[in-house]
Amino acid sequence: MTKKLLVIGAGYGGLGGAWWARKAGHDVEIIEATDRPGGRAINVEFEGDRAPGGAQFFHRNYSVTQELMEEVGVGAERYRVSKAITVLRPEGPLDIKNKLGARHLLGWGGRLSAAWFGARYASRAATYPVHEYSGNVLDLDDRLLSDTEGSLDKRFWDYVVGAGAYGFNGCLPAHTSLLHFLRLANMSNSSEFIVPGGTAGFAAKIAEQLPVEYEKPAKQLIVENGRVVGAELEDGTTRKADHVLVATPGHAAGALMPNELADLKGRLTEAPVVPYVVLTFFLDRRPQRDTGAYFDPYGQNFRTAILVQDPTLSGLATYNMLSGYPRVLEQYDESDDVLLKQGVDMLERCMPGFQQSWVRNAVVTRHPWGLGRFPPGQYKRHWELQCAAEEQPGLSLADVCGTHIEATLRRARAGVESMERE
Repeated sequence: MTKKLLVIGAGYGGLGGAWWARKAGHDVEIIEATDRPGGRAINVEFEGDRAPGGAQFFHRNYSVTQELMEEVGVGAERYRVSKAITVLRPEGPLDIKNKLGARHLLGWGGRLSAAWFGARYASRAATYPVHEYSGNVLDLDDRLLSDTEGSLDKRFWDYVVGAGAYGFNGCLPAHTSLLHFLRLANMSNSSEFIVPGGTAGFAAKIAEQLPVEYEKPAKQLIVENGRVVGAELEDGTTRKADHVLVATPGHAAGALMPNELADLKGRLTEAPVVPYVVLTFFLDRRPQRDTGAYFDPYGQNFRTAILVQDPTLSGLATYNMLSGYPRVLEQYDESDDVLLKQGVDMLERCMPGFQQSWVRNAVVTRHPWGLGRFPPGQYKRHWELQCAAEEQPGLSLADVCGTHIEATLRRARAGVESMERE
């Protein structure tokens, strides 16, 4: 039986849900508040070069994402990016290009801490899904990552736990749960890859093949007899459908909920998603080091500097610097000049001998909703939110909690399956 799906939001969740619904023979209608697809996946361009101004790359364990790439026609164009990491220490940068480098960095004490940490915590976290939520939430969700600091060797804490939490999770250890750190560590353990045009290019490729209406912001969902039947738009028009997939950030999704869905509105509004700031530096020369990412375990300003690796571009060095919580709460409102000065300071730490004259151009990109934050207890709250949404007839939510692309696409596909079961 053919049904109609209304999709609110043309980020990855909305585009993926619409793609699978139409593939199954259903009618789809997509409305997007901005003038482009992709959500946080955006490109910054300068003189023929480009860099991601939001979502950076894909992980090899993104199985659903790669299935979609094959269907859209970009699967054969994937190429791997370097995972070589340099840790920014007070005494200077230290390259970690292989396991031997990591062993040298940690010493015997650090290696013993690594073994103990893996046996006590990581082995348990490996049983929790990497890309989805589960009702079997481990008690690792109930404690801060920083609670483990006193039992670990300082080198292992600084260069693995601290650097990993800030570099991958985007949050200092005192503000994130132990489960979230371990879960993202499992995700990040696979290699990364990109496609031509980056994450924004892939989103645009999907959108080209779908009926997306841009600059059509939704105002509120319409509920009749306890069932979601469509949405009212900001321009006063209404769109009706058999099922509505909301694929926006959590706070925006909460704003769409009418009084009849007060419980969902409250849960969505309370979901902690923080803003995101990305600096992009286009340099006039090639990289000085074979390093894919620089990690700053001390969290002075930006948590990570990532080399943009796209063989279709000029080959000159382009770096993204990514914000982290809680520093981003101040940075989001700081001027571009202040932020760029912070970025130059980090480049000087990454590249001994760096000169500001090497910078061809620099761009600041701000996202009001960026990464999800996972303080203790957040996995349980997200699981409860997911269950509450699944009980609401006529409605599905993509991953509105700011996790990552794969999680968003999986929830969107589950929403299409829910529509077909109704």
